[in-house]
Amino acid sequence: MSLPLDKAIYLIVTNDAPCAALISMRLYPGAAPQSADVATGSYCVYTFGGGVFEHALDGRGPDARRELTIMGFASSESGRMALAAALLDALDPIGGPWPKTVTVGGSSIVLQHILLNDGGEEFLEPGLAEEGGETVIYPFSQTYGVAYTV
Repeated sequence: MSLPLDKAIYLIVTNDAPCAALISMRLYPGAAPQSADVATGSYCVYTFGGGVFEHALDGRGPDARRELTIMGFASSESGRMALAAALLDALDPIGGPWPKTVTVGGSSIVLQHILLNDGGEEFLEPGLAEEGGETVIYPFSQTYGVAYTV
């Protein structure tokens, strides 16, 4: 049984010690809940873009590629830089080890690689978390290419 890609990404990030120290379990698919607030800690949102699947006569083949975008939000410039570096180290470690198998119960997925796209990191202009508020939010985005076996 195949482990969904979104679950694998969640497990890699939240089980990485530096990432967990910065965001704990505050990694959200699609959109952050209204309760997410950088005043109480940094958090991230992840989404997947289009994918490419190799097709075979008997259906979808064993290899697939997807684009992963992670938006990070912190309460300071240093927090933003630390979180961006921790995510990069967790998802695109220099030297591998690749491939990486992520297993939960009887389900698993084999990640062939996760690579930060060229120009795939952008540090956005800080702004107020809400109109008229005092909390400044420091956002960034990272876009990765993910190759995996289904």
